Amino acid sequence: MPLTETDALTAYAKALNTLNAEDLWPLLAEDFEYGSQLVLGDITSKAVFREYFSQKLGAVRCSGRLVFAEIGRIQAYGHEHCVILAQDRKDHLVGLAFADVADGFIRRIDVCIVPDAHDARRSGFYPA
Repeated sequence: MPLTETDALTAYAKALNTLNAEDLWPLLAEDFEYGSQLVLGDITSKAVFREYFSQKLGAVRCSGRLVFAEIGRIQAYGHEHCVILAQDRKDHLVGLAFADVADGFIRRIDVCIVPDAHDARRSGFYPA
């Protein structure tokens, strides 16, 4: 069965919720890209993203802070599904993530602060 946008978002949310991205790595396209409205430049390499995201998950693990990634819905940037990101508490929403899927792989993930995460429809589903 082909990888769907919802599958991609679920894998990304699971990586954040468990602080373990092992199930995410095989889903990334070789020419994977990662963008964030909070960072100036995009990551344009699967290998660089893997290093970046591994370090990010390790830093969260060491900090003892809680991260929550919930599947949600919002119409934005040509998408209908998203991951709603929260820190410390499930109701402290800080951003949204969107995924582009092509040819059975995750082609791109974007983390956004616009639109506001509070505008997304929450599901209560936190993949783990």
